[in-house]
Formats: sequence, structure tokens, C-alpha cells
Amino acid sequence: KAMFQILKPAKIYFRGKGTGSVIFTLSSEKKTKTLEIPLTNIETVYKKKLKVKGRMFKLEIRNKTGSTIEITNPQVSTEIDND
Repeated sequence: KAMFQILKPAKIYFRGKGTGSVIFTLSSEKKTKTLEIPLTNIETVYKKKLKVKGRMFKLEIRNKTGSTIEITNPQVSTEIDND
């Protein structure tokens, strides 16, 4: 029996501020999820979940059109299960 590693739902942590929203897109070989987070003018710590399972993933961070954002120390945390 071959062992496969499965990534569990990810948590995204970051400090941010701005006028508008930041958009996180997390993709795996199975599906893609997008999360839009409105920011405030005061620097705040954000913690959000993105439920995407798979073996590999890609994270994209972008600003919504017309938004001015400042993001520091972005981190992605996930658990790995062996099948």
C-alpha cells in the first residue's frame, strides 16, 4: 500500500491594513477556494480558514481593484495526514 500525504484545511494568518479588500485564493489539484477580507485603516491581525484538501496547494494574494493594502508576515498553516 502506497502512502499519500493529504493536506487538511489551511489557516491563513497575517497583519494588514488598507482601504478596501485583500483576496486570498488557495488552489489544490481538487478545488479552488477564494476568500475576500475587508481591511480597516488600523493594522490588525487576521486569522481565516480556507477549506481545501489535496496533496499540493498554491496560494495567491491580490488586492481588489481600487484597493490599497499593506500585508505583513503572511503565514499558511496546515496539517498533513498520511493515507
